[in-house]
Amino acid sequence: MSKITKSIIVKTVFNGEHMYEDAPEEIKFLRELHPHIFFVSANIEVTNSTRELEFFMVKRVIDDYCKEFLTGNSGRSCETMAESIINLLHKKYGKRNCTVTVYEDNQNAGRVKYEI
Repeated sequence: MSKITKSIIVKTVFNGEHMYEDAPEEIKFLRELHPHIFFVSANIEVTNSTRELEFFMVKRVIDDYCKEFLTGNSGRSCETMAESIINLLHKKYGKRNCTVTVYEDNQNAGRVKYEI
């Protein structure tokens, strides 16, 4: 049986710093606080085709969160940032299928997928 799913994709960018305290010796430089430009892509399930969630409004929610809680939050990996954004979206819009990817300098990334 076929199933059609619908979603919106919202992207944003923010500056931040983090570190990897338990980095292996080979990449020990990551143990120090270092800056990145973080790129966020959020794919959020919607139930209809008439803009149940509006791009600009969702982006503003994510932007405000990234500026307030994620910028300079040094202990967070890309995966923990992605998970915290999913938790934010669920709190704001209710639990729904959602995938959030957080890239470091638009290259390497961590992705978290929540499926109901």
